Amino acid sequence: MKIYFMNDVVVKRLAKQFKRQVKAWGDDIAYNTALNVVARMFGHDHYSALHATIGLVAAPSDADVDEESQVARFWQYHQVLCEHDFSPTEADEILEALGCAGWWRFTDDGVDELNERSDA
Repeated sequence: MKIYFMNDVVVKRLAKQFKRQVKAWGDDIAYNTALNVVARMFGHDHYSALHATIGLVAAPSDADVDEESQVARFWQYHQVLCEHDFSPTEADEILEALGCAGWWRFTDDGVDELNERSDA
């Protein structure tokens, strides 16, 4: 699913946090690469494609959608991270620890609950 924004502030902040987290793990990721991964997490092919849609419409944040939408978003974000060579555990950690203005920062309990539901 594609998620749209009125501006790119959240996307850029998440990319900066993502870059810092990767560096804290002892790896390095270019800021442009981080922007592209974040854009892919939001359903766009790359940051330029996301940026082209800025201002068209804004989707509600992760914190403001219903539970079913939260689950769908979580797994979309998680899948993209795993496609970019992050382990499921690292993907969980990113989605729990990083956040901005209601985006990501799924709680530890929430991640465990989502994992249990997918196993059922």
